[in-house]
Amino acid sequence: MMKSKRRNYTIKEADDREQLCVEASSWYLPDNERSSLFICLLFGVSIAVDDFVYERVSYMKNLEDLSGLIDELYLDELQQGNTDLGELEIYAASKLHSWNVVVTACT
Repeated sequence: MMKSKRRNYTIKEADDREQLCVEASSWYLPDNERSSLFICLLFGVSIAVDDFVYERVSYMKNLEDLSGLIDELYLDELQQGNTDLGELEIYAASKLHSWNVVVTACT
């Protein structure tokens, strides 16, 4: 009985608290998982986009896990923003920031 009274009291009181926004952020694109995950990694470190791209590409050049999978031309295209993001970039970004992100392709 006491619990019900408390609940009713709370509901009747004026409430100036800000309501939570349950919508996805404007940069979250559920139909494009690659961009969404990359943007989450980018926003998670609060760095300028150009700086993030430079740091990520520089890191990719030295990441042993990617040895033999990428070449200098591909890295130059990434640096200039002429190549779409893929699993290798997301993987490198997650490793760069020591985040444990696993990208799995569903068929």
